[in-house]
Amino acid sequence: MEKTKIDKSTLVNVVAIVLSVLACVISLYEANIMSAQQKALVWPHLRLDDNFNANGYSVVASNNGVGPCIINSMEVVYHGKPIDSYNNLLSQLNKNQVIGYENIKINKLNNTVLKNGEERLLFQIALNDSTQHIVNELRKLNYKIQYASVLDEYWLYDKKKAMVT
Repeated sequence: MEKTKIDKSTLVNVVAIVLSVLACVISLYEANIMSAQQKALVWPHLRLDDNFNANGYSVVASNNGVGPCIINSMEVVYHGKPIDSYNNLLSQLNKNQVIGYENIKINKLNNTVLKNGEERLLFQIALNDSTQHIVNELRKLNYKIQYASVLDEYWLYDKKKAMVT
């Protein structure tokens, strides 16, 4: 058997190629880590809470994430059917005019941005004996909200399922 001699310049070239490939792999890995860090730095976390206090019953949206929460759409569902407006729903529930509309506050959330730590009142109604039935029905509402981060990652919040997908 003959021994083949490896030229020093060939060996240096092979080592340089191996090191170059290794450097490319490490660079790709670091870029992946940086991308994950960027996503974590702007991650929004939407939450809806039912509140009972001196002002009555309310539903409040809040962004508990570290980045802004871009709300693209919100659907309010009552008994499995989307409602077109709170006013129509309240007219159905308030047929006997037991409450005046001055006791109600309504805010829309579609196409808005919540900065981190921000809260927004969606709905509030005074709580008393004449409104208790209406409040009990309003607590049955489900909210489905599609929101995004500034990096165009999208989530769907479903209040009744208490989950984000």
